[in-house]
Amino acid sequence: MRRLLAIQLLIILLLFCLAAPNMVGQTQSTSPQKAVQTQRQSQGFFDYALGKINPSNTDYGASMASSRTA
Repeated sequence: MRRLLAIQLLIILLLFCLAAPNMVGQTQSTSPQKAVQTQRQSQGFFDYALGKINPSNTDYGASMASSRTA
């Protein structure tokens, strides 16, 4: 019984130690240049590839549909 309590206490202490860095209220200061860089990095592969293929973001499907109905 005492051993089980010690193991539970150890697990709770371990979880607290893992969560403690997230509890600290410090914020990182980023420069505008780094903010743009992280925004580029967060863009997925397909978004990047489509941006290279269709940089003006033209909706070709809508233009084809409007030409068919006209």
